[in-house]
Amino acid sequence: MFVAFTLARAQLLTPEIEIEGWWTSLDVAMADVIELYKHHGTHEQFHSEIKTDLDLERLPSGKFDTNDAVVHLAAFTSDNGSYGNSLPSGMSAVPFDGYVGPGSEIYGLPLVGPIPHWGDTYDKPLLGCVFQDPHYRSHTGADFPVNEGTPIHTTIAGKVVWAGSNGPWGNLVVVENNGYQVWLAHLSSVQVVEGQILNYGDVVGSSGNTGNSTGAHLHYGIHQKTGEQSAVWLNPQSFFSADEYIYIGCSD
Repeated sequence: MFVAFTLARAQLLTPEIEIEGWWTSLDVAMADVIELYKHHGTHEQFHSEIKTDLDLERLPSGKFDTNDAVVHLAAFTSDNGSYGNSLPSGMSAVPFDGYVGPGSEIYGLPLVGPIPHWGDTYDKPLLGCVFQDPHYRSHTGADFPVNEGTPIHTTIAGKVVWAGSNGPWGNLVVVENNGYQVWLAHLSSVQVVEGQILNYGDVVGSSGNTGNSTGAHLHYGIHQKTGEQSAVWLNPQSFFSADEYIYIGCSD
């Protein structure tokens, strides 16, 4: 909106100053309100990811009722053969290619020390939000906060079945072998191409803050095919040991 006025026979348009803020009727401390908003943010991220999984990308976003409906829809979809430490998943985001080759074992971490994070350097990767985190119960992978531009390595040898932008995942690389896919998301750059065969530990790109991300980090996911049209997300922590990372928690 603009205010018009006349000065020396010239009509000028001056923008009104707008200040955006928020208010709440919650009778809680400001710090608690901020914490609730952070939980809303993780809800928003899961909403976007599950829309991709359920092939609902055309469904409008931004409305509380819509977002809530999507999350409840996810809860009522088929379990897709999920078991134990796994979460059900749709098949639409990155279809399975069927590639089978040498080096199909998944192990280790996609980050190699030293690890830069803000102004500090660590000898091991920092683990933030974990699989089904208490702050983010439907989280489908493990998040590693790291400065943008850090090299990201594949934790499986195999075929690149996705290399590029993919909605809420941002710049995404997916490497497949023998019914498993390793997902490396929110990259700032991608250094591989679809169809390329990788060895274990090859660099696939650099960490970033693309897609539905609120800060530079790597989202690391492991997808397992359980049927012709079904798959599950596995807990990445089942594929690396506790002495390989430094746990800092989901809220950091």
